[in-house]
Amino acid sequence: MASGGGQSNRSSFTSSYILSTKRLPTRRAVMWLGQTCNLSCYFCYFASRIADKTHPEHPFFTLDKAKEMCRIFVEEYGCNSIDIQGGEPTIYPHIFELIQYCSEIGLKPTLITNLVALSKFEYAEKFKKAGIYDFLVSLHGIGENYDKIVGKKGAFQKQMKALENLKTLEIPIRVNAVLSNEVIQDLEALTDLAIKFGARAVNFLGYNNSGDQKKLRNTHQIPYYDILGQKLMPCIDKLEDKGMEVNLRFLPFCVVGEKYRKNIYNSLQSIYDIHEWEHSLRLWTDRGAQRQAKADLEPRSTKYFLTRIKIGRAFRLKSFQWLKRTIMPFIGFAPKYAPIQSYQDKILKKLRFYTPFCEFNSHLSKVEHFYKEQSKVFKDLTQEKVHPKKCQECSVKAICDGFHCDFIEEFGVSSVKPIKLDDNVVDPTFYSKNQLKVIEHQEWEWYFTEQELKEIKNA
Repeated sequence: MASGGGQSNRSSFTSSYILSTKRLPTRRAVMWLGQTCNLSCYFCYFASRIADKTHPEHPFFTLDKAKEMCRIFVEEYGCNSIDIQGGEPTIYPHIFELIQYCSEIGLKPTLITNLVALSKFEYAEKFKKAGIYDFLVSLHGIGENYDKIVGKKGAFQKQMKALENLKTLEIPIRVNAVLSNEVIQDLEALTDLAIKFGARAVNFLGYNNSGDQKKLRNTHQIPYYDILGQKLMPCIDKLEDKGMEVNLRFLPFCVVGEKYRKNIYNSLQSIYDIHEWEHSLRLWTDRGAQRQAKADLEPRSTKYFLTRIKIGRAFRLKSFQWLKRTIMPFIGFAPKYAPIQSYQDKILKKLRFYTPFCEFNSHLSKVEHFYKEQSKVFKDLTQEKVHPKKCQECSVKAICDGFHCDFIEEFGVSSVKPIKLDDNVVDPTFYSKNQLKVIEHQEWEWYFTEQELKEIKNA
């Protein structure tokens, strides 16, 4: 395990991964194979779809459809890694063939799993032989508390057997823990589990009202943010002292103290997290046809142009600025953006008819401007987050997603604590650029220059 974790360490090195403060846009894809699962977590984004076997997103994909999506991720979006989800992907009938295919086409495969099916060593070993890279494991509680949260007696015991199996097989893991009210009491124990089993990264996820949770989320299951911050900060210290990457996802910056704001990842910060999902691809995979087993895959050639017209309605009602920006690339008045990364050439070709509306920054590429705008569009369209009046006093409001609507309705604005700095912040990586993040060996060739690698290895 690499050492480090403090802000004073710019990077540290092992033979399998580097902890680094360098930030580049992600190349990771995501695919939902179908909302079929062996648990029923109450906070799941797809809880209704998992419970309803007649829902068009419930059945698993055919192997052919899954493979075709993976091919598209590589050939049309330049992705080199993928998070494969279900429901529960370990029970997908063709999972080993899919993992092998991903490895063959250069798409490093991760499964997001509840681990239950991996409690049998022989079954877990098949994933190793198929070519799995790592597992992103869901640890949402301890003992009977976990069993209650996921709706299955004995599930936690199976998780522990599975973790022992993966440790024996030397398959890397990362950890997700959803911060519902019931989980708060177990945060310290979950931290110890992550350390015991050598997790490379631990993600503490704010309990979102996304997807099915728009209707299902109960306010008594939402933790009060002041308590959450107090519980999380010592856990972060403990994990980082062991050289682990720690991320707080979907939480406002003011939930934790200044030292820990480097760990906050909202929509804008996720652009530069290589374990999060590439934003242009999300426009396609988030649509129903790419989530339903029986639907044909949709075309992508004109997606960005048509999407801009659709989501730009608010701008069109105010002025004809949208038209000017759409035709700018054709008349030679497009802004001079910063160079893109070479792996983004395929994405840039899709953006040739697209000029973002977000505030221009000459230090960002056209692709980064696009990512930044899409982050804001996704947030605005879902209307899950708000910036209460007190947020307007905050210096980092431009890079923060704000608070969940129902949190403010339930608890009021007492948790809103505006951050006061000398200047307003617009750089999404203002805090996160000081965090050490895991860059695996397979990513080094495109992520670092030869000189950077040499300096890291000699440090």
